[in-house]
Amino acid sequence: MDEIGTFLTGNDLDITPANLARAHAICSGEQPEFAALTAAMKDRGEPITQQWLDTLAYDDGRNEQDRAEVDRMASNLQNSIEAFATNARDACTAVADYREAMNSHAQEAEEIDSQETAEELLGRVTELTRAIREQAQLAEEKMQRSEREAISLRRDLEEAQRVANIDHLTGLPNRRALDEMLERLWSDARDVDWDGSDEKEREPVAIAFCDIDNFKPVNDIHGHDTGDRVLQMVARTLAEGAGEDCQVVRYGGEEFVVVYRGFSLEGARENLDAIRTKLSNRPFINRTTRQSLGMITFSGGIADLFAFPDRRSALRAADEALYRAKNSGRDRIELATPPVD
Repeated sequence: MDEIGTFLTGNDLDITPANLARAHAICSGEQPEFAALTAAMKDRGEPITQQWLDTLAYDDGRNEQDRAEVDRMASNLQNSIEAFATNARDACTAVADYREAMNSHAQEAEEIDSQETAEELLGRVTELTRAIREQAQLAEEKMQRSEREAISLRRDLEEAQRVANIDHLTGLPNRRALDEMLERLWSDARDVDWDGSDEKEREPVAIAFCDIDNFKPVNDIHGHDTGDRVLQMVARTLAEGAGEDCQVVRYGGEEFVVVYRGFSLEGARENLDAIRTKLSNRPFINRTTRQSLGMITFSGGIADLFAFPDRRSALRAADEALYRAKNSGRDRIELATPPVD
């Protein structure tokens, strides 16, 4: 998040939802082509302007509720940044005033007449001390105010990051959160390899791509409200079935990803197949018309994260296995085939 903030403020770009999305895409590597274009601009010494940034047609796939939440967070961030900048300027001014006052008081002290009486001398020193104390207190108050604003800004940045990583329909982490999660897992795995540990000590991780079968007719026939409730129910069923040590992510549309930590490929298949069976036996009814929605099922593809050269290859392999399941009749789970060395 700090890198995103530096990118926007360093290029004098407004804190807007669109700019936050583009900055995240550039800084996180989510859109490598955007990052490459930005790097090329910097290499040529050309400025990153709002006009140029607008040419990056980035669509993060958020729904209206998500965009409204990001709008709110962007507004809060903008207000916090402006308040922090104002107080920081005030604090700097107070410090400069304090330094000037100290110089002035020091000069006055040098000009004290040695012929003054002890009482007059004490009065001058007391007045100088009082003035210095007032200036120091003013500078301290403004610095404390800047510190409070900095803390508030950090909270807003953390909240913005949380909001950016949550799908608000299901409450699950979203695709961005998945990228960060897999990067951490991959980094941890590299640490095991680099420190000489036995590969067997590395925690196994399987990735499952799931897609609700024939979801479009649900929306077309029963409406998007009913479709949303189906998505929420599938999300809950996956999360409850996978367990606390695993993470379910809404990847987009009717697609979900389950990150099976500590599961072998076969163990993940058994768990996901049990979830699939449980869901297919659950009745779904349109709350408005009381009409049955029929059987709700999903297809899935599973890959071993560390059997592939990188996390993107593993995701792609799980996605390909998912579509083999779709093409084989749906409502089934397929395993990805690891690459041959």
